[in-house]
Amino acid sequence: MSVPYLKFTGDFSQLKSMGFEFCKLFAGNRMQWSFENVKHMHYTRIWKAASRITLDDLTNYEGRFFEALFKRQKDDEPLEFHTLAGTNYLRFVKNIHTHEVSLCPNFIAERRKADEDFMQRASEYLDGKGPEPIRSEWEITSIEIAALATIGELRKKGWVELAYYEQK
Repeated sequence: MSVPYLKFTGDFSQLKSMGFEFCKLFAGNRMQWSFENVKHMHYTRIWKAASRITLDDLTNYEGRFFEALFKRQKDDEPLEFHTLAGTNYLRFVKNIHTHEVSLCPNFIAERRKADEDFMQRASEYLDGKGPEPIRSEWEITSIEIAALATIGELRKKGWVELAYYEQK
C-alpha cells in the first residue's frame, strides 16, 4: 500500500536564511530544521533523513492531508474554513485507524451529524434508555491556517512534493 508523505526537494543550506533552526538529535544521529509558525504552538520540521517534512499539528496525517488538499486545490473544489477568537482554521476529518483524510465539506457535515447522533445515543445509554453506542473511526478536527504558511512558502519555491513509500 502506497502512503503519501511530504518530501523536501529544496536546498537545505537556504533554510537558515528563511528562519529555520538547525537541530542535531543525537538519538540515531538525526538532523532536522524546524520553523515555529506560531509561537510555542505550530512547528514545521524538515528531516534530513528521507527529506521528510512534518507538521506537529498533523503528526501521522501530513501526507494524506496534503494529498487531499492539493487535489482539492487543483480541482478548484471548496474547503471548509471557520474562525474562532479571530483565528482562521481549515476543517477536515481524519480516520483514526487508517489515517485517511477528507476535506470535503459534505463529508464533514455528514460526520458532524453522525457525531451529534452519537452524543444523543450516548446520553440515552447513560440514562439507561438504550444500548451503548459505538464511536466512529472518523474525527472532525481543524488546523490553524498559520500552521500551513511555511508549507505554502516552500511549495511556491518548488521545494515540496508529494512522494510515496510502500507500507508493509
